[in-house]
Amino acid sequence: MQEKPGGQLFESIFNHATIGILVTNSSGRIITINKFGLDIFGYTESEIVGKPVEALIPKRFHKGHVHERTSYQDEPTTREMGAGRDLYGTRKDGTEFPVEVSLSPFKSEDETFVFAFVIDITVRKKIEASERNYQKKVSEILTSLRKEKELTDLQSNFISMASHEFKTPLTTILSSAALLKKYTEKEQQSKRVKHIERIESGVKNINRILNDFLTINNVKAANLQVSYSEFDLEEFILTIKEEFKFLSKKNQTLHYSHSGEKMVFLDAELLKNILSNLLTNASKFSDPDTVIEINSHCTTTEISISVKDEGYGISQQDQEHIFHRFFRGENALTIAGTGLGLHIVRNYIELMRGKIQVESELDRGTEIIVTFKR
Repeated sequence: MQEKPGGQLFESIFNHATIGILVTNSSGRIITINKFGLDIFGYTESEIVGKPVEALIPKRFHKGHVHERTSYQDEPTTREMGAGRDLYGTRKDGTEFPVEVSLSPFKSEDETFVFAFVIDITVRKKIEASERNYQKKVSEILTSLRKEKELTDLQSNFISMASHEFKTPLTTILSSAALLKKYTEKEQQSKRVKHIERIESGVKNINRILNDFLTINNVKAANLQVSYSEFDLEEFILTIKEEFKFLSKKNQTLHYSHSGEKMVFLDAELLKNILSNLLTNASKFSDPDTVIEINSHCTTTEISISVKDEGYGISQQDQEHIFHRFFRGENALTIAGTGLGLHIVRNYIELMRGKIQVESELDRGTEIIVTFKR
C-alpha cells in the first residue's frame, strides 16, 4: 500500500492555494503565510513573519482587534467565510481593501494556533456597489415615472372634472348676462337682481373649484403650516352653525350639542375648513326637510367632533375610495362636486395629527367622526 504523503500534501496545498493562508500563534503573531497571502498584502515572507497579525489590518481597528483576538483565543471556534461584519485588510503600501476571513483553530502540544483563510473581495464589492447603484437608479426612474403618471392622471382628472363642473356655472353666467341686456326698464329691476344673483352664484362655484385644486397643490407641496391657538370649541361651532343657514337646502335644520371641556388647542382655520366641508357635504347629499347633527365632546385626552346626516349614504365599496382625489360615489355622480372635498379634509386632519372615521349605509345616512389628541 502506498504511503500517504502527509506533510508534502499540506505543503502543496498551502503553497498553491488560490486564497491567502496564514497561521498565528497564541500571541497573535504570524508564524507562516503562503505565497498567495504575501501577494495579497504585498509583503515578503521575511517582512511579515513574526509580526502581530494587526499589521495586516487598518490601524483604527488595532485596539478592538487585540481585544477580540484575546477573547477568541480563550474560546477558539471555527468561523465560516463571510460570517460577521465587513472586514478590511491593509497592504504594505497602506492601501485598504475589503476581505473575507474564516478562522480555524488547531492545538499542537500546549499551544493553540489559528489558521486564517483570507480572500480579497475588492472585485465583488465593486460589482455589488455597481448593482446597488443600478438598483438605485432603476428605483429613481420608476419613482419618477410614477410621479409623472400621477401628475398626468391628476391633470387628466382635473380637465375632465373642470370641463364638467365649469360648464354649468359658465352656462348660467353667460345666459344670465345675455338676459340682463334685455331688462332695461326700471320695473324690471327684480329680474335683473335675479340674474345678477345667478351670475354671483356661478362665479362662487368656479371659485370654489379653483380653491379646492389650489388647496390640493398646497398640501402636496407642504406649503400649509399648522397654526395652533386656544379657543372655545362650542362657541366656535355655534358660529359655523349660523353660517350654515345660508348654505343648506330648504328646511334643512342643524342640531348641535357639546359636552365636556370647551377650551381646545387646535388650528381654528383648518378646523373651520374641515367642518364647513363636512356640513356642506351633509347638506348636499341629503334631501330638503332633513336634520343634520353635529356633536362635539372633549375629555382630558381627546377631542371628538361628529357630523351626522339622514342623506343618501355611501356604499361599502365606495367607502374604500372616498378619500381619493376626484373620487365620486356611484350615487353622487349627478350631484355637482369636484370629488376633492374629503381628500382635502383628510389632509387637514392629518396635518393636525388627527383621525377621521366614516360610518355610513346606503339610504340611511352618514356619520363622520373626527378626533384629535388634546
